[in-house]
Amino acid sequence: MYYNGANPKRFKVYGSVNPNPNGSWDSWELLGEFESVKPSGTALGTVTSADVAKAEEGEEYTFDINSPPLRYLRFQTTETWGNAQNVYISEMAFWGGRVN
Repeated sequence: MYYNGANPKRFKVYGSVNPNPNGSWDSWELLGEFESVKPSGTALGTVTSADVAKAEEGEEYTFDINSPPLRYLRFQTTETWGNAQNVYISEMAFWGGRVN
């Protein structure tokens, strides 16, 4: 299922200190727009050894160090590899930060 199905292909990440509990987006700041890139560039459904190696290694995305301090993150998937209506993420980790 690498680079297929409901795996996220394009997504946005937002942050907030105090999100509106009504679910609106007005209290969220866009931190970045990201895209998962298939190393081989082959057609959907074809997975090469380079694709498998990259998928198993994981993908890394960075945020601007000058982003304001935040407490909450919100993800908006805009496209999945298989154009699915749902999305799944098997693992996610965060690290880093700054001290004010």
